[in-house]
Amino acid sequence: MPSRHTLALDYLTKKDKMASSMFKLLRSPSSYFETLSLSAPGNRFITQGFFFLWFGIFSEQATLYFLTRLAKTSPRILELISAQQFNLIQNENVLQLVLSPLIAFFGIYLFSSLLHVFLKIASANPTELDYDKTLNLVAVCQLPRLFSFIPLLGPAIAQIWVLMLMMKGIQKFYGIRYLHSIVCILMGVFFLKICWGSALQLIALSL
Repeated sequence: MPSRHTLALDYLTKKDKMASSMFKLLRSPSSYFETLSLSAPGNRFITQGFFFLWFGIFSEQATLYFLTRLAKTSPRILELISAQQFNLIQNENVLQLVLSPLIAFFGIYLFSSLLHVFLKIASANPTELDYDKTLNLVAVCQLPRLFSFIPLLGPAIAQIWVLMLMMKGIQKFYGIRYLHSIVCILMGVFFLKICWGSALQLIALSL
């Protein structure tokens, strides 16, 4: 039976490898994808992707909530936006904060499904595309969401970084050109945003 010292050492070794792998993905995504196997069981990828996406959503919505509270105290802004509109925005923020774990969990699967469909349309060999690979790739590429905690610029930087990583990953694993991959990604994002935004606004109006 392994000793506590051995178990602790194994745990620290795994954490060190994970941190090194994350740093490599951010520093040199091309070389990271060269050694990455998305065909392996993806529970680890999905768990990490869920956490990063949840953290990004939570950080972004928390920042927006406090900025909205701050703006509500400005007479000049209140002249442009009514108190009712401010309340609606705040209700939407609170909903997304509370529901952020569910949004992150279902968001990965829904976006991966949409992206996979669009990639099949854009691919010259659609039968070679594998949904599990697409799902794992989307999950892996959520790492830059950690930078969403930076006020104002953080979420935008994270979004662009995630987009760039997915473009590189799609080109590496599926051989789809950057232009086609970015169109597929943006179509998935916009479709999901429109559906979720409409549902969120209806719920916020009922509060």
